[in-house]
Amino acid sequence: ISMIAQTYAEVYDQLSKEERLEFMAQVEEQGERLRVIIKNLLDFSRPKELQLAETEVNVIIQKTIELIQNMLEVSNIKLILELAEDLPTVYVDEHQILQVLINITTNAIQVMTDMDSGGELRLRSRYLADSDDVEIEISDNGKGIAPEFLDHIFDPFFTTKGDSGTGLGLWVSYGIIKNHGGMIRVESSVGAGTAFFITLPSCKKSKRCPDVSV
Repeated sequence: ISMIAQTYAEVYDQLSKEERLEFMAQVEEQGERLRVIIKNLLDFSRPKELQLAETEVNVIIQKTIELIQNMLEVSNIKLILELAEDLPTVYVDEHQILQVLINITTNAIQVMTDMDSGGELRLRSRYLADSDDVEIEISDNGKGIAPEFLDHIFDPFFTTKGDSGTGLGLWVSYGIIKNHGGMIRVESSVGAGTAFFITLPSCKKSKRCPDVSV
């Protein structure tokens, strides 16, 4: 913002009315972006008590689909669902997990929007018997992430979107999953797509779950 303002001050007398309006629009746009960044930082840094409840991962996935359905249709992206049946429940803050899924699916949709051929978004759930975890996979067939970026995508302020991204969405998502005792990882191949894997402890494993046997 300061750089734009300084440039504006130096060339003010040389600008036409239209150019001055364009400069002011840039300042306003960057100001709004800064406001969003500060709000996200404050929201994440402010301690929040998890509103934990026993629920099913597939229910959260279905709610995610309801919220992104319009974006999928507008972007001509095919949705592929592979949801396992009879999954053990998880004990989570549903709204926070929903936020994570929205963050990741929205990123995937944005990446595939400009593809020449139709994009595909795949949502998959499965039970990992060896660890008693439930896993959510979100994958796309977009352009993929360059290897040199993979180690940094969960870093705050890291973004490959230029000015259109804050670089906080995946960082916040990582923190949410970690606070739930879970893990989030990513695999990607340039030109082939990206897959995020979210694991959450099932109620067979989690000490947070209420004892239903009592």
